[in-house]
Amino acid sequence: MLLQNEERQDIKRRLAGHVMYRLSRAVRNAFQSDYPEVTISAEQLLADAVEWLDELLSMGGGALEYCDDLWNDVLQMYRERNGQHETVEQSQVKVAMVFYLLMYCMEAAGHAYYRGSLFNRLYFIIHSRWQHERCRQMEQRLAPEVDLLTAEMFQWMEEYFESDRSLLADEDEEPCSDPTASADANAQQPGDGHLLLPAELNTERAQIYFLKAIEAGWMSYSEGRFVWHGLTTKGALTQLAYFCGLVYECDYSDPDLGNRGKQLPAQALETLFSIKRLQSHLAQLYKAKSTQQWRAAIDALFR
Repeated sequence: MLLQNEERQDIKRRLAGHVMYRLSRAVRNAFQSDYPEVTISAEQLLADAVEWLDELLSMGGGALEYCDDLWNDVLQMYRERNGQHETVEQSQVKVAMVFYLLMYCMEAAGHAYYRGSLFNRLYFIIHSRWQHERCRQMEQRLAPEVDLLTAEMFQWMEEYFESDRSLLADEDEEPCSDPTASADANAQQPGDGHLLLPAELNTERAQIYFLKAIEAGWMSYSEGRFVWHGLTTKGALTQLAYFCGLVYECDYSDPDLGNRGKQLPAQALETLFSIKRLQSHLAQLYKAKSTQQWRAAIDALFR
């Protein structure tokens, strides 16, 4: 997500002392000493890295297979966001920053799969895609500051690994994983039981299951605006992709996987929820060899 100024200030206010924020500043400063033309705030870098960290953690054992696509997906995100204002090479520098933050998180994880297999895969990919010698020099520059944060990173990742709450979640935002839970009392319910959906999305099935998601507290609707909160604040966009795939009866549409079911109206859904890369999130989900635990709750909504 592209942060607005007030959102950057909010992250700085809430997380300035957090080890992940300090690590993001260290990585950004190290890179910008070599690439001063590449501009990104520590808050934006943190938000981008945490978004992908949450996705990897939500995939469980499927994250290793997805890593082969991760570089291109992060690059696509930056090209869509800044392609008119920066070169591909400048976007790749930002991808490398994100990869180093993800690697340091994996290195601090208590689980051997993340600390071993996943870290090694990320390491191999960045050294292959961003040139080994450049990586080696950057790692030497980063080592002193990263070493100072290692103990805190281990402590934080131990807690974060077990938490359903994203680091970027608002202080008053709570995940809702119970499909029978009642909706937030502040969420607007359509008086006539009918949601205002664009024509392309306005199907009988969408009306039924969007309302069920609102009742479960996973989605809110106010003045024609839809917001997806998710079952957990980690991996929320992947959950939305899976939910929409079931609503519109499209399991996936991907060059590597082929097509199954109907075509997902991804562009219209991205506009509706003010998000990006919905199709990519759906493809990631089905490329993962293991099944995410939260899928059972969403499946239950459709029974």
